[in-house]
Amino acid sequence: MAYCLEYQSPAVRRWMKQWLQERRHWGLLTEFISWDSDRRSRHSCVGSRLIEAMLLGTPVIATNHGGNAEAITDGVNGYLVPPEIPEAFVAPLRRLLSDAAEWQRISETARKQALCHYGVDAHIKGVMNIYGELARSSAAR
Repeated sequence: MAYCLEYQSPAVRRWMKQWLQERRHWGLLTEFISWDSDRRSRHSCVGSRLIEAMLLGTPVIATNHGGNAEAITDGVNGYLVPPEIPEAFVAPLRRLLSDAAEWQRISETARKQALCHYGVDAHIKGVMNIYGELARSSAAR
């Protein structure tokens, strides 16, 4: 089992680490998306690590901030929680830890949607569309 948690501050990270250690779940967390002090990364579009986690079928709990809501539909392919409220991570984390079917459903849905929107085929199609538009505009000149 693995989680990919996206944090908005070091305080949230410390709180989650302590909460998980106290409940002996720390070993289940194989990846933390670390908070980056560079403000641009806090306000960027969807993070590549979030998408990578989804592509790997990893349940994602992310803050409802920046571009995260573009990739995550709360309760469908992951969970969105309010930023800067560490306690908000508890309910979805508890749900995933206690319900194997929910874990599986979220994981499978996340992977399918990530492949559809961010996978190789989607990327190639997007690039080909751009080239097609450029070719058409060049031919029109």
